[in-house]
Amino acid sequence: MRWRQTGLIAAAAVALLIVGGVVGLPDRTDYKGAGMLQDVVDLHSKALPSDVEAEAPQEVVRYFQGKTPFPVKPAQFEEPSVKFVGARYIKVGTRPAAALYYNHGGRRVTLLVFQSPELVRSAQRTHVGGRELYYHDVGGNVVTIRQHGGVNYAFFGDLDRPVLFQLAANARVAY
Repeated sequence: MRWRQTGLIAAAAVALLIVGGVVGLPDRTDYKGAGMLQDVVDLHSKALPSDVEAEAPQEVVRYFQGKTPFPVKPAQFEEPSVKFVGARYIKVGTRPAAALYYNHGGRRVTLLVFQSPELVRSAQRTHVGGRELYYHDVGGNVVTIRQHGGVNYAFFGDLDRPVLFQLAANARVAY
């Protein structure tokens, strides 16, 4: 009798694991993407100092040469209330990245530039101002992402959601 009960319990446990694996659990890329974007939120929250503070994009480009396998250029904005304030070299997981800091009307914005093809696979997609944007909700916060030439530009800041989406859509990330 005990063997029969143990067998039934074991079979039920296996069935539960199979159903849970198929239906309710995100795949590994979701965890990886969420972890990377949590790094963006954490970096912004810590407000780490800049390695380079400059308004001239050329200084930032020079600073990141050889540190990242992709060119890093600060995003440019037509809106005059958005000012570049500095940049910092970091790693997202094991990948080299650039954290670019901006001030938008007195509020901080962090733009993380890094390569990660799997990041947008599990992201939600939308269009704002004719631009394709991806986004993830991370712990009640939204991180918006633009891609250009295999490079991710992840925007996060102390801004309302629509303002952040508009800012990401209007950013000139390749020039």
